[in-house]
Order: sequence, then structure tokens, then C-alpha cells
Amino acid sequence: MHEIESGSVLDMVPESAASLLAEINGKHSRIRLSMAAFIIGALVVAVLLLASLKSIAAGGVVLTVIAMIVGSYLDKIRRSVVLLYDFEPDVLERYLGFVASFERLIGTDSIWHVAAEGNDRNWKRNGGATRIQNRSNIRLALSSPGVVKSNIDVPSIPVGKQVLHFFPDRILVVDNAKVGAVEYGELQLDVQSTRFVEDGRVPSDARVVGHTWLHPNRNGGPDRRFRDNRQIPICAYDEGHFSSRSGLNELVQISAEGRLAPFAAELRRLVSSRGEHAGRTSRSD
Repeated sequence: MHEIESGSVLDMVPESAASLLAEINGKHSRIRLSMAAFIIGALVVAVLLLASLKSIAAGGVVLTVIAMIVGSYLDKIRRSVVLLYDFEPDVLERYLGFVASFERLIGTDSIWHVAAEGNDRNWKRNGGATRIQNRSNIRLALSSPGVVKSNIDVPSIPVGKQVLHFFPDRILVVDNAKVGAVEYGELQLDVQSTRFVEDGRVPSDARVVGHTWLHPNRNGGPDRRFRDNRQIPICAYDEGHFSSRSGLNELVQISAEGRLAPFAAELRRLVSSRGEHAGRTSRSD
């Protein structure tokens, strides 16, 4: 199998987003004062306990908790990038339509991130399937990257080590403490229907288009040499491949056939509005 994996987010730095990404990554790299307070406080309390100064150590615990609370408050200020969007009415309508199409995806029974796929000649052990995938369940959400605060709901898709956040003007790609961006002008989203031999739980919204055997013969019947040879369904799923010239390369599979195409259509509709009256953004610490 070959991996389906994006490149480094550090290579995803379009010129139009360079200053924004520098600010976000700079805030990401700042030390958490709350964590520093915890570590220092824990060390001080440990030394006091070793010195049998229990009463003073108890006071140290209280001071550590207070320092952590203050540090957490300061972290929210010093480690935050605020993105405010002011939409023209028609652009707001398009963005709300895009978010609504994403919420319909959230309501899908099962969504998978496909990390790798390939061809397998041993079709007899894979329900007759010659295309196999390494996939894992994911949960979609409306969320922003950790240090970003915004006045809008942001559709987000986790794809392995990275998370795609669909802001109105671009996609922010988060990989742990690093953030890159993909401009919509270079985003490619290819949607297609696929037939998948499902040997696991059949999602409630999946369309079953046929059946096969876990170990089939070439004529389609069961291979009697295998004792546990049960019949399994073939399901029609949607697949969406996200890619860009800067290295984005992710494959997502949806159990409800027909829901991914409206999402892609609403995304294209949103992108088209950027040349008309794109939402204006402002940033502050």
C-alpha cells in the first residue's frame, strides 16, 4: 500500500497568508505560563516536603494553584490570534450555506480518513476486493485552531496528524504546534462514489448495492475450504480527495452516498464569492 499523506505544513505558506501564519506560529511557540507555574510550584513543594516542612509545603500548593490560574488567564491573552470576519450579506449567505452542508456531513453515521491504499492480489481473503485501504474513523466538528479566536463557526476535518480548518478566505492546516495554509484558488477537491466491501459494521445510512463472500470463488460463490466464510455487503460510499500544489494530499470517505457532492458545491460557491465581496478580516492580540 502507498501512503496518502500531506507534506509539511511549513511548506504551505502562500504569500498572502505569510504574516498571519508567522503570527499564529509565533503565538503557538510561546511558553505556557500555566505549565511553567505548575512545574516550578511542583518542584518547590517537593523540596519542602523532603525538608519535612509540611505546613510551608501546603502553602506552596495554594500559591501554585493561584499562579496556574493567573498563568492560564494570561496565556489566553498572550497566545491568542483573533480573526474577525465582517461579511457582505450575499457572502454571509454563502458561508452559512457552506456551514450547513458541513453540518449535514457531521450527521453522517461513519466518516473515515484513509491513510493508505493499494492493490492486493490476494482477493480471495478480502471478499474479492483488489483495492484495500488503511482507514480510521474521524469526527468532524466546528472548531478553530487552539490559539485562534474567531466570531464564526469554522468547519474542521481531522486527517491523520493534521486538521483542516475551513475559514472563509483560506484553509488553515494544523499539525500539532505548526500551522500552514492553503488558498482556495489552489485547492482541488475531487468527489466520487466508490464500492467498498464492508467486513465491519454496516453504517445505518449506507446504501448496500450487493453482497459477496469473505472468501469467494472466482464464480462469485463461497469458497468451501474456509470454515468461517460469511456473506458480507458491498456498500456505496462517497470519497473526497483534498489536494493542492503546496502538498495537501488527504482522502476522506463518507458512509452516506450523495452528501459529499453538495458540500463540494457549496465550497465552490463560497470560493466564487471571494472575487466579489469577500469577508473582511482583522487581527488583534
